[in-house]
Amino acid sequence: MGVDLYLCEDPCKTCNHQPICVADESYTYNVSRMWYKVYPADKYMVQIEGMKGKQAYKKLAHAKKVMEENKEEFEAMNPLNGWGSYEGFLGFIEKLMKHSLDYPKIEWSACR
Repeated sequence: MGVDLYLCEDPCKTCNHQPICVADESYTYNVSRMWYKVYPADKYMVQIEGMKGKQAYKKLAHAKKVMEENKEEFEAMNPLNGWGSYEGFLGFIEKLMKHSLDYPKIEWSACR
């Protein structure tokens, strides 16, 4: 089980144009402890749905900074079952950051 995050334009209500998704990223919940270490009040791992790219970027950049500054602590949270890792999760966050920068006005959605 994991989190799927999408960055899609809004569908056109006039012409029923289907939305174009510019990002579709997924990662395993096995690393959720890492996210909650940074954002303990969040109810979901990588809780950026409903945020536009510009807003999400700030939250993601903060998470990345905390994780990099405390690498050993976060590496110790690597799942014992081998599904997911500190390095993999950091790479996932970096991808989300890039998409957020590339599309600052588009809103993130999630499937959990």
